[in-house]
Amino acid sequence: MNYSKKTTAQKKADGTYRPDREIPTVEGLEVIDFKPPAYLSPDAKKWWTQNLHGLTLSGHIKESDLTALAITAESFSDWKSSIAMIDRARKTPDLDPKILVQLQRQKNTQSNILRDSLKALGLTSVDRGRVKITEPEEENPFAELLAK
Repeated sequence: MNYSKKTTAQKKADGTYRPDREIPTVEGLEVIDFKPPAYLSPDAKKWWTQNLHGLTLSGHIKESDLTALAITAESFSDWKSSIAMIDRARKTPDLDPKILVQLQRQKNTQSNILRDSLKALGLTSVDRGRVKITEPEEENPFAELLAK
């Protein structure tokens, strides 16, 4: 089913408008709306849409980072599916322990790939802690009078 998006005016008229979902604009930053590539898996597309808007809004992601971002989204999807495989395997009654060990190794490999791709984009908690945010100085209306 294809649903067309409602305009803000239609949502307000219907009473379904949610201001908390409004996309904030940051002055001086170009907000780029990137669509997820068609080749991404559904989980990767979900990760893409959940994380990309905030990254472009903060100015951290540029067009040149899209390939690295697609790799990160796909590695998140692979990591998530490897966890699901381990959960399914644990519920199997006659499971060979070697298979579970192999699945754990696969999950660890996927975790390492995901961590490395997040590091490359500067998206780990350590990297985010290093970001310096400067508050813009407010204009003092009396500064001109005091200078005279």
